[in-house]
Amino acid sequence: MSVKGRNQQFYVAAGTEVYGAGTLCGTYSTRATTRCSLGELESGSKSGSVAADVVVKKGVATRITERPAPDEDPAVDDQ
Repeated sequence: MSVKGRNQQFYVAAGTEVYGAGTLCGTYSTRATTRCSLGELESGSKSGSVAADVVVKKGVATRITERPAPDEDPAVDDQ
């Protein structure tokens, strides 16, 4: 994860809530309302950083919410 251009590491636990907006899981949305599994978090973030808001308590993320890019739309195949 990235904070002001820097990578930020944190722990997750079985109770960590993860919400995606199309990169971590689900289909593209302007709001991160799709509940993701920790496996989807891991696979969705392997390709690079994902902008997200992370709530950390005692060093463990309790909630991760993907931030969709405001200028992105779902991919459309006009062909």
